[in-house]
Amino acid sequence: MTAKRLTVAKPGLTPDTRTALLEAASRLIEGRGIADVTLADIASAAGVSRQTVYLHFGNRAGLLAAVARHLDFKSLAVREMPMAAWEAHSKAGFERFIRLWFEHVSAIFPVAHAIEAAAKGDADARAVWEERMDTLRRVIRMMVDGLAESGQLAQRWTRQEATDWFWSRTHMDVWSHLTVDRGWPAERVIERVIDSLWSDLINTDQKAI
Repeated sequence: MTAKRLTVAKPGLTPDTRTALLEAASRLIEGRGIADVTLADIASAAGVSRQTVYLHFGNRAGLLAAVARHLDFKSLAVREMPMAAWEAHSKAGFERFIRLWFEHVSAIFPVAHAIEAAAKGDADARAVWEERMDTLRRVIRMMVDGLAESGQLAQRWTRQEATDWFWSRTHMDVWSHLTVDRGWPAERVIERVIDSLWSDLINTDQKAI
């Protein structure tokens, strides 16, 4: 009879512990901002040792990236966005994507805003923020390519410039400035962004599609 090989898990390395750490980190970052939250604070809030944080995430940058992905994983909007992006060559698909994106932004805003603010002087936060913005730009570029290949992208745009314009108009800061600073209703922001972006990007001969 062949002896079974036993695998012994490292103490603290469980999915439940990982989730508890991510939830604790999200709460603390939302409440205090990244600069005032230490790994020791997060470990204490989750009821584990600081060493357990390192076992799960390696370092502070790994933890911040994991927090961002955890928020994405919890978001229904994020799960629906890829299909909307594939259908963005139609006005309905284009509108659906922007609605889903801003729905997600409104849900993650406190933590995302803290990461963005910290990115100005914190290398870990900057790496996480740049990774997320690069991912968003790649999705938008796919949408722009679909518009171009269906003959709908206005000729005045290069694909790269159209991608940058789309990204800038749907940036989290636009949402923040209008809904938080100026008190616009969320629906009005969404409608204005959809209408203005579609008008900006689309060949006038194709607007009825």
